[in-house]
Amino acid sequence: TYQQGGNYQVSLSVNGAVGCEGNLPQIISLNLPDLNFPNDTIVNCPGNSLNLNPNADTSLSYSWSPSNLLDNPLSPNPIANTQLTQIFSVTVSGIIQLGNSGTDTCSIVRTVTVFVPEPISLSAGADSTYCSNQVSLNGQTNAANIEWSNNADFSSILSDSLTFSLQQTAGNQWYYIRAIDAFGCSRIDSVNISQNAFTASVDSVAIACPNQPAILDVSVSNTNFNYSYSWSPDSLLLSGQGTNSISTSPDSSQVYQVLVSNQFGCSVSLSATVNVSSTIPLVDATVAPDTVYNGQSVQLATIQNAGYAYFWQSSPGLNAQNIFNPTAVPEEPTLYIVTVTDVFGCSNTDSVFVFLKNFDCDEPYIFVPNTFTPDADGTNDVLFVRGNVLTEMYFAIYDRWGELVFETTDQNIGWDGTFRGKALSPDVYGYYLRYKCIGQSTEEKPKFKKGNITLIR
Repeated sequence: TYQQGGNYQVSLSVNGAVGCEGNLPQIISLNLPDLNFPNDTIVNCPGNSLNLNPNADTSLSYSWSPSNLLDNPLSPNPIANTQLTQIFSVTVSGIIQLGNSGTDTCSIVRTVTVFVPEPISLSAGADSTYCSNQVSLNGQTNAANIEWSNNADFSSILSDSLTFSLQQTAGNQWYYIRAIDAFGCSRIDSVNISQNAFTASVDSVAIACPNQPAILDVSVSNTNFNYSYSWSPDSLLLSGQGTNSISTSPDSSQVYQVLVSNQFGCSVSLSATVNVSSTIPLVDATVAPDTVYNGQSVQLATIQNAGYAYFWQSSPGLNAQNIFNPTAVPEEPTLYIVTVTDVFGCSNTDSVFVFLKNFDCDEPYIFVPNTFTPDADGTNDVLFVRGNVLTEMYFAIYDRWGELVFETTDQNIGWDGTFRGKALSPDVYGYYLRYKCIGQSTEEKPKFKKGNITLIR
């Protein structure tokens, strides 16, 4: 029996009954196969299976034991399933060449030890909810090396310490810990961190106006949460308890508290001070005139103050809504309301009503007297075109021979009965009037009027 290959000399000795002896020497060349076995000891991590002979010569025959721990004990490279350290034995058989002496069946017995290290104990900790951005990860293991990552494939490493802290924004995040022992075995665990912190703000200073409610509003950073609101003092609230907006009207300056909580138990406590103004803005709406013809403008006004903001309602016909003295051209009887607001947000209102008169662009609203007496007695000395609804005009007077003795486009300029500085004699004169009234556009044609005027001295 030979344990390894090589050239061996053997001899056969023969002894005869009468004392004769014979000796036959021979050289045996033994060529044993290369089994390509791995190391005698193989490390197998707990929970894994492994191949015992991955580089096996498949031309040989194999018989492994113990067979109950193998998928196929006759396989050149069986899969071993053991959670404990185990010695496996294999008998390898094959036909070998014996030099020039022919062949023989050879068997080789080998052993392989599968070493199973102690299982790794590992915990990433319990899933947790945080109400702050500072998150703590606390792992536990008996392994020598650990790695934390926020990716299941550990493509990025956050830390190699069992315990560490990090900043996490709102939301859910999985964290993974991998432990590696001295034999290269590893184990992975994970933990889910729900970070439900939020920020909130409320008016730090508000001004309450006398006899007017003040509104306090809470704003939150994450609108995906469900919030509850608890305000105090409750007795001073007009409305809004349990909501993010309250109405209050304190008699004097007052501090309000609100506790804002989400459905995960995270909360923020806030306070706000409401100061009460001692005054309200002055307002006194006026209009001149208060009665106009359709299409005629009026002047609106209220008290002017550089610290006030103005807003006039009933905007049709207003040339501006945010000044203290707009003009208006009402198309119907209209109530104009002005709201004045001071720098503290306090407001006051007043109103004026504008009445409307209808008219025809003709007599009696347009009138030219048929007689006048320019005798310097102070009565009826100058002839004017009468009419409060005129917007433009041309007025001309002719004598009986058709000579133009007077003309004007200004309603405030009248004829005093003279021509070229000399008083004209009593007579009948003709006149011509071309005019437009309030409400007529520049595209509309003017109206005409003709008649006679008697000059009496």
